[in-house]
Amino acid sequence: MMRQKELETILKSQDVQKLDGFITARLQKHIMPASEKLESLLDLLVATTESSYLASERAFYRSLWLEILLIVAGVLFSVVVGTLISRRIMGQLGGELEYTEDVIKSVANGDFWVKIRFKGR
Repeated sequence: MMRQKELETILKSQDVQKLDGFITARLQKHIMPASEKLESLLDLLVATTESSYLASERAFYRSLWLEILLIVAGVLFSVVVGTLISRRIMGQLGGELEYTEDVIKSVANGDFWVKIRFKGR
């Protein structure tokens, strides 16, 4: 209680030198241990945060490369399947694409009387 009254008196007088002396003589011995503990807690927090950040960054790049790999594999798979399907269709059409295109255009224009040539197999 005596310290509190002394501090109130110093604050009312606005004497900076007395306030500095009061803090140095009376409060610093109580503040320093708490300050040291806070500093060690902050150090621990920083170390934990850095560790978590590095782990999450590694996980991010790992998943990014996996996604890129899956996309590339999907595109290659689509190209291969598309090529196989188009070759199979081309084989069934007999390879006469211009004739097939003309027949399809005629039917699309409403000419349903187009004669279609078939190759026997």
